[in-house]
Amino acid sequence: MSQLLEAALEYARKGWPVFPCRLVNGKKVPWLDHAARDCPQGEGNCGYKHATCDEQTIRQWWTTKPDAWIGVNCEGARWAVVDVDPRNGGVRPAAADPTLLQETMSGGEHLIYLAEPNRRYPGTLGPGVDVKHRGYVIVAPSPGYRWKHEVDPVPFPPALLGGSGGHVGGSGGQYKPDPELEWAGIPEGQRHDKLFGRAAELRGRGGVSREEAVAILEKIARKAGCADPEKEAEGFVDDAWRRYEDGGSPEQRAAARWFAEDEEAEEGEGDEREEPEVEEDWPVMEEAAFHGIAGEVVDLLLPATEADRVALLVEFLVAWGNLLGTGPHLRLSGAQHPARLFGCLVGDTARARKSAAWSCLKQVFYLVDQDWLTRQVGGDGLSSGEGLIVAVRDPITRRGQNGREYTDEGVPDKRLLIHDPEFAGKTLTLMRREGSILSAVVRECYDTGNLLNRKSEQIRATNAHVSIMGHCTLEELGSKLTDVEIANGFANRFLFFLVRRSKNLHVGGHPDPDALAELARKLSALYQAALRTGQVGYDHFGDRAWKKSYDRMMDSPTTGPLDALTARTSIHAQRLQLLYATLNGSEAIGAQEVESSLAVVRYAYLSARRLLNAKGSTGNRDADALLELLHREGILSVRDAMQKLGWTSGAKMSRARGFLERNRLIKTEPGRGGKILMRAY
Repeated sequence: MSQLLEAALEYARKGWPVFPCRLVNGKKVPWLDHAARDCPQGEGNCGYKHATCDEQTIRQWWTTKPDAWIGVNCEGARWAVVDVDPRNGGVRPAAADPTLLQETMSGGEHLIYLAEPNRRYPGTLGPGVDVKHRGYVIVAPSPGYRWKHEVDPVPFPPALLGGSGGHVGGSGGQYKPDPELEWAGIPEGQRHDKLFGRAAELRGRGGVSREEAVAILEKIARKAGCADPEKEAEGFVDDAWRRYEDGGSPEQRAAARWFAEDEEAEEGEGDEREEPEVEEDWPVMEEAAFHGIAGEVVDLLLPATEADRVALLVEFLVAWGNLLGTGPHLRLSGAQHPARLFGCLVGDTARARKSAAWSCLKQVFYLVDQDWLTRQVGGDGLSSGEGLIVAVRDPITRRGQNGREYTDEGVPDKRLLIHDPEFAGKTLTLMRREGSILSAVVRECYDTGNLLNRKSEQIRATNAHVSIMGHCTLEELGSKLTDVEIANGFANRFLFFLVRRSKNLHVGGHPDPDALAELARKLSALYQAALRTGQVGYDHFGDRAWKKSYDRMMDSPTTGPLDALTARTSIHAQRLQLLYATLNGSEAIGAQEVESSLAVVRYAYLSARRLLNAKGSTGNRDADALLELLHREGILSVRDAMQKLGWTSGAKMSRARGFLERNRLIKTEPGRGGKILMRAY
């Protein structure tokens, strides 16, 4: 019995009428084959009225349509569903009681409550927060949906309908959230979306000054664990105040567009804002990285998302490597290296749309291997080394208090893809706790996959295949990543990638379903071929291309934090070559795979260099002083820099300048009169 059919039957036994759905032109519509006379308005309008709890009918539907999504008739189930859509600024209302809760395909939430008979519910509770009590909703385990809090639905909270305690719609007074009444902890990975939503909520309600909003948001940000609550509160409030139109009633402002339309949009010439301004020193991913089907995936999804092209590519490569497992591998110096990667997307808070990339890619991987996506992918991040070992543990035989032995069967599938949305804010902090083994376990996950909890040596994992995809901001990473983590090899097991929002899409988009299905078919064929692959080597041209690049890497200087942070570039490159070979359907690594891998690691190298600039410390006191001066002053001659720093030793300047040049943190060029000019990258 398929997982979808099993779930549909379970829901029917609970009295929730279900029916099959599918994705058509980006819309989730009923998938029924009844006669036109039975559905005069067309199946897309009233098909949900055919929902049923009849087991025989449900079995027939999902036997003929095994991949059909599950729709539930809200009225038949007595549901009133609060639909929170963060793409439109939606945030969970403060007055929302805990209830049955699911994550939606768009990254939002459905809070499912029991509806009162004959009660009329408002269609909306505010920007990005709707109420569905007629019609239908899609439910887990449909693609992109998962239960987050599985309990029986509770009655719809009266506070959401008016009065005190969190009225969020209509004209019933001003709304000022109490930080002490905010729900316990903003969900990880949604912190910045939620904080901006709070700021937008305050702006839209009216009657709240900017200063009051900053004070309210600062308390919420502090409770949410932000590194700099005051700074973040001011930033989000400024952003929300800019994005809302001035004037008008609170209701009019609540309905205002998130992005103020420019003159061309008002004249009907389009409603997308201009592309983000390109920064001069922002790295560029070479086209070789998008060779083959990896580029096809990015090209199909990019028009429908605000995510960065680089973010889509990196998320895809890391996920593909985890899906493959330990079958395809390279053997380097006697050690086995599967296509296992650790990556981290570094962007500007929620505006970089880091999480949007994986939201899109889940549609692809669902069609390739649904079981892997639903069972082997976790989105709660890293918490402890012990917990990570347990997640991929071997069988354990224990003796109970009664003297009997019992066996924990362990985890048979050792693949695990971890999405860590708070990589810098939470994970790096947890690693510094006294007695934490998280750093050591993560390093061993990358190297061998053989993990041991030395506090309880019974708990171990053998040949685990763990991949990690972290998200953080440049400022957080610069402040949280210590010299110890750079030096001890934790940080250089990750590839860091600068990302930003690719475009502004006020309503998002959806890839063409037929093109998506065809792409998934190609990937499935490559996946099956890769499962039959063992050790992979180089062909003649690949060997020559890699030797030339490898020699160049090994001949470069190996001093300073940039070299420490990128010390495993050659290993990353070879694992990427293995990935590209499986995506190209190649039995050996050729020149094309080498070129593609080098494009990716070069981008990561440039990102790491910018990270160290943001971090503001190189580990060399004189070099730090010179670098800080150049950041502050711009272009300076060697002589002028020495005067400003109070240095009299030319040897000191020569050492500091040479150190920064080797690590590509500054560049020098000839000036007039034989002067040497310096400037920071």
